[in-house]
Amino acid sequence: MINKVYVGYVTGIFGIHGEVKCSFESNHLKDIIQNNNYLYIDNNKYTINTIKNNNNHYIIGFKEVDDISLVDSLIKKEIYIDREDYPNVDYFTFELFNLKIVDENQKEVGIVNEVLYNKNNLLIKTGNMLIPLVDKYITNIDIKNGVISVKDIKELRL
Repeated sequence: MINKVYVGYVTGIFGIHGEVKCSFESNHLKDIIQNNNYLYIDNNKYTINTIKNNNNHYIIGFKEVDDISLVDSLIKKEIYIDREDYPNVDYFTFELFNLKIVDENQKEVGIVNEVLYNKNNLLIKTGNMLIPLVDKYITNIDIKNGVISVKDIKELRL
């Protein structure tokens, strides 16, 4: 049984050879979007065969699909990966929700209640604070124990 992780959705058809246009929402696209990796759509396993970056979308071709008539059913469908296929990935975005945030004195700052994307990096939100997930502010992300350790965040209050 796969440990499904949502990573995006199919937005449309591209070309006549069965490629699909996809929008992804993940912090590890470089690990996920590679030839011969697997994506799951409607519980069917698809092998990435071709990849093209097209503005903020990816054009993906699958080994199992080589004709435009085979992709109609994939439009507007969610894309998943199997978490077990990525043992070297420390965390995926969804795993950050509800983690406790503590400062350098182990004082609780809050709980992650939102994860936002911007051009440069991910941001976690707690209360009235947005914290970029960068080394300047994050000292450790411990998914197993449910804690994100931060430093120097006083300047980040909204």
